[in-house]
Amino acid sequence: LQHRTFANWWEKWVDGKNPENWWGNQVARFLRTEGIDPYKMRKDEVTLFREKYLIEVKYPGHEFAKSDQLKEKEEKQKAWQVSDDELAKLVDEEVKKKHELLLARWKKQYPLPQET
Repeated sequence: LQHRTFANWWEKWVDGKNPENWWGNQVARFLRTEGIDPYKMRKDEVTLFREKYLIEVKYPGHEFAKSDQLKEKEEKQKAWQVSDDELAKLVDEEVKKKHELLLARWKKQYPLPQET
């Protein structure tokens, strides 16, 4: 008799494990640090926010993402002076600033379960 453990595809997709994508993982981590449960969100909301997050990562110099911190980060990154963790922190700050209202709504709508 074979036993197969149940794997929830939704949780794997949200966490960026199936298919493997690093920004899915980063977005899920970011949402949890903001007190939002990504598993409760609708797929279109998660997809939309992944796109917004990825824009900040891939195009830090585009006209919508021009902040002094981001310009500095772009310069340092070109010179390999910014680690991935520092980059993630800067992107998190920028995303948090730009999407403050959306994140506040999701905190109320999709709160993380309380730990006991």
